[in-house]
Amino acid sequence: MPAPRILIVDDNPVFCEMLEASLQRAGYQAFTVGSGQAALDYFEQAPVDLVLVDVLMPGSSGYWLCSELRKRSDLPIIMLTALNNPEAIVYGLSQGIDDYVTKPFPLRELDVRIQTLLQRREQQRYEVGVDP
Repeated sequence: MPAPRILIVDDNPVFCEMLEASLQRAGYQAFTVGSGQAALDYFEQAPVDLVLVDVLMPGSSGYWLCSELRKRSDLPIIMLTALNNPEAIVYGLSQGIDDYVTKPFPLRELDVRIQTLLQRREQQRYEVGVDP
């Protein structure tokens, strides 16, 4: 089975590089883009198993991206953001995200959250008879 493909959407190149390297060490295929539109373009061109999205980006917010992704797919979405207030969390969940993680965060915790969502999605696909 190929390694899960994770798309990182964040406008901070240093953060993206660090997270991409960490995810690759954990056995994932990780790819980064710096904007919501770039993420949609990538999503249309290549299969993705999970998306990690920042809220605050130039051009379009992570909330907008999550809403657009939900129109196209039910893939797992984790919001990674410095916004740590109840309103931001509730709004993100209302846009269809599956999990909300505030920066900074332990990489091991993120890995477990990713594993959980990927396993849940795989189980759902198995239950409805969709080939992985």
